Amino acid sequence: MVGFEFAQRGFQLLAGAYRVALGGFAGQNKFVTAALYRLADHFLVFAVAMLFEIEATLMLTGTLLAFFLLLPSTNLTDLAHLGELLAFVMITPLSLYISHQHEDIAKQRAKTHALTNHLAQEETDTLLFLSTNLKTTLLSALDSLSIIIPKTTAKKAKSDLSVLYSDLRALYRSAQDLQNSIDLETD
Repeated sequence: MVGFEFAQRGFQLLAGAYRVALGGFAGQNKFVTAALYRLADHFLVFAVAMLFEIEATLMLTGTLLAFFLLLPSTNLTDLAHLGELLAFVMITPLSLYISHQHEDIAKQRAKTHALTNHLAQEETDTLLFLSTNLKTTLLSALDSLSIIIPKTTAKKAKSDLSVLYSDLRALYRSAQDLQNSIDLETD
């Protein structure tokens, strides 16, 4: 409840400040003053929609609409006044929609950033595995097989070991190609 009262007081201060600023800027011309007030109200509704929840935006719109309806200068039979009030009411859904789209874009950017970080970590893990464990183990197995194959006398065992040796060489080349492609794609 304290946060709501703080926000309400902030709205009052902000509304008073821009009305004083616009009143001094517009001078004595009532048309310019009214147009600037309405424009500032539209910006205020957009700002509240971007920064706060939907309820705050709807409350602000309702409060400002009631304020405008209770002004002595408001003439409900004049189409210009009704048009201004209708435009003000129609700005609220537009501001809520744009605010929602802004939130969605911010969430997508956060997800993209998180996925990029995760991908970078996966790349680092893969490269570490390739450079430390896989290639070292494959080289050790290839060396052992290259020593064992010439010493083997049985033709069947020798041919099986030769097939295993060629498979391990292909796997080693594949690991090297994978490491090179990861380096090229991420650099």
